[in-house]
This record gives sequence, C-alpha cells and structure tokens, in this order.
Amino acid sequence: LTRAGLSALPPDLCEQLPRLRVLELSYNQIEDLPSFYRCSALQEIGLQHNQIRRIESSTFRKLTSLR
Repeated sequence: LTRAGLSALPPDLCEQLPRLRVLELSYNQIEDLPSFYRCSALQEIGLQHNQIRRIESSTFRKLTSLR
C-alpha cells in the first residue's frame, strides 16, 4: 500500500487480516495509527514518510514476531 494516498487505516484492520505478516504503508498521509494488537503474525511494518501525529498506547503491544 505504498504511495496509495491513505490518510487513515481501518480500526479493525487486524481483525480482518489476522495472519498479515508484512504491512508496507510508506509514503502516505497517515496521521493516526490504530492498535495492531490482533496482528500477532506481523513481522514488518513500513511507516516511513507519513504524517504520524498519534500512536495508540497498544499499537505495538504483543507483536512478538516484529523484526
């Protein structure tokens, strides 16, 4: 989803894609990050070149596979 013009992510993203391993969101206009708590298989997240202003306290909690 690089350069997709995204400004937000669905709050239930991880409920819809629980086996997601790589989430590449670079070069968008994302301001708020939802919790990735239920994305337990997530290994990589690309967030470079966004407008992140707010990160939930639980955003990266329990992501034991994250590299």
